[in-house]
Amino acid sequence: MPPSNTFSKLFSHAPIRPLQQHMEKVEECTKELNQFFRAVYADDWKRVEAVYDQICHIEGLADDDKKICGSVFLKACSCQLTGTTCWN
Repeated sequence: MPPSNTFSKLFSHAPIRPLQQHMEKVEECTKELNQFFRAVYADDWKRVEAVYDQICHIEGLADDDKKICGSVFLKACSCQLTGTTCWN
């Protein structure tokens, strides 16, 4: 009988992939900020609005991923982990 891999069992049901997807979407949002500020600087307000809408869309998708992974990874308020003051 092969030995069991306790480590893989520990994380077999953890939502690692949704957490990775959340991080990828956050990165997408930050990349869009460059285009957003270029449009602001150029006074291209139609482009500003379009990029803003795109950022909001990606952020909404990231929030959906965070809800999935938050049930396991985000049990504690982040301020409890960092020692800062919680406002909620």
